[in-house]
Amino acid sequence: MKIGIVTIENLENKKAWSGIIYHTYQELCNRYGKDNIIHVSTYEDRLEKNYWFIYRLIARLCGKRATKMDRFISRRRAMSVRRDLITQVDVLFAPAASVDISFLEVDKPIIYMSDATFKLLDGYYTPTGSYFSSKVREAFMVEKSSLQRSSMALFASHWAVKSAIDDFHLPIDKIAFVPFGANLEDYDVDSAIRRINNQCAIVEQGRLNLLFVGVSWERKGGREALDCVYVLNKMGFDATLHIVGIKNIPEECQACTYVKNHGFLNKNDQSQYNELIELYVRCDLFLLPTKAECAGIVFAEASAFGLPIFTYDTGGIGDYVKNGVNGYRLPISSTGKDFASQIEWVIQKGELGRLGEGGRKLYSDTLNWKHWGECFDKVIHQLNVTDKKIRVK
Repeated sequence: MKIGIVTIENLENKKAWSGIIYHTYQELCNRYGKDNIIHVSTYEDRLEKNYWFIYRLIARLCGKRATKMDRFISRRRAMSVRRDLITQVDVLFAPAASVDISFLEVDKPIIYMSDATFKLLDGYYTPTGSYFSSKVREAFMVEKSSLQRSSMALFASHWAVKSAIDDFHLPIDKIAFVPFGANLEDYDVDSAIRRINNQCAIVEQGRLNLLFVGVSWERKGGREALDCVYVLNKMGFDATLHIVGIKNIPEECQACTYVKNHGFLNKNDQSQYNELIELYVRCDLFLLPTKAECAGIVFAEASAFGLPIFTYDTGGIGDYVKNGVNGYRLPISSTGKDFASQIEWVIQKGELGRLGEGGRKLYSDTLNWKHWGECFDKVIHQLNVTDKKIRVK
């Protein structure tokens, strides 16, 4: 059986879609053989590039945002696909590729994968009214068409599953909840055992190293994280906030002695990747008061290294952070002081070690790419995909 991955992204890029493209590709290669995985790439042609430039310019002048969930762009992407590659495969896998498959006419099963729907994101990741109302309707149409063309849709959270059913009326037998794994190599995760064993001794000495990983300072709750660590220090802890992902640290952080900014760490660069792994090993807690999150790969990563997680209860986080198991989700109205109080309570109750072990088990059971591959394999068998070549329209 041959699988074609429909995406405009480079399959070897560890940054593409937070590394999800790379890790799903690697898992499919491991499971079915690299020779049986074909990159059915789409691309931006000159017309699309010119259209996107003008569209973005108009949107900016009107104080609006632009989205590639657009009929013209989707049609161009469908036209860019190499038909000779499609004839070589038995099934198409489309990760975050609703724009690419919305107008793709093929007689091959399509397995679509996403962590959200546009309906969920509009007004959540962006303020309500950020897009032209006509473009919102277009985006809905593009996504609906993609879901209808798919033989199965994989979603990374029950939050997204509910939207597919309620907002797009997708039959439940065409939907599967399949959580994402940690975007790390398996052999690097083994170092978590050493961290968990040393954790209690470190905290007993009053030292706390908290890890914050995110690119968007405001959306990821940087202000709240900063306030939390400030309060922890006032409580008597020797607490340090380690920030990863923020290229230009806000001025409010620069004078803080309890903040260490490690900048943006590129997983494609081995030395920077190693630095990130070392931070996961050295830190004691994972603090990310993110205000909008579809799933959160970083939560799978934190669990892999046994870091108890403290975050907001929003979006699809509930499938990755389970209260009392691998951390706590606080109400979205919670302040930095509330996070500090929750962390203090967990430490006083001696819960850190148990939460760390809970995260490790959650990672071992579900939040890993091998588990994702097993779920994908079940979908393949459910669709009864064979090696029989099917004519392409």
